[in-house]
Amino acid sequence: MKSGRSLGQNGRFARVEPVIRRTFDIPTMARLSVGSSWTTLSEGQQKQVIESFGRYISAIYADRFDSYAGQKLQVTAEQPAAAGLIVKSRIIKATGEPVSVDYMMRRNGDTWLISDIRKLFLELTRGPKLRSCEHMSRRPDREFEPVSPQR
Repeated sequence: MKSGRSLGQNGRFARVEPVIRRTFDIPTMARLSVGSSWTTLSEGQQKQVIESFGRYISAIYADRFDSYAGQKLQVTAEQPAAAGLIVKSRIIKATGEPVSVDYMMRRNGDTWLISDIRKLFLELTRGPKLRSCEHMSRRPDREFEPVSPQR
């Protein structure tokens, strides 16, 4: 994000969140993250988890993409899959080091949405361990939050 530093975290979040909500299949990602406990949640709780999950992903991107130093994104291949389309790509860091980023896209009506971006998400969330989305099924009123690694 070229103006990331001057925008600050809140400004980056304001820019990133609409893009995340437009391009990610947040409802599917939230449901899959919670797992089998999803069906035990009320409709209101499910909506709350979806909303929190969307804010969580947006906050992670806003935190991690705080500046631009010449990085480039290259799409290297597309591969059909049962659930949609796997897009293989890589981010070329300013140092020239490539970081592979593969993600799943699913058709939703006339558009394609990112539905699984585990490898990039794992890279973005390195550092403090993050709570599993499973806790949302037990306490859907709680926000996602970083926690210290348990020893």
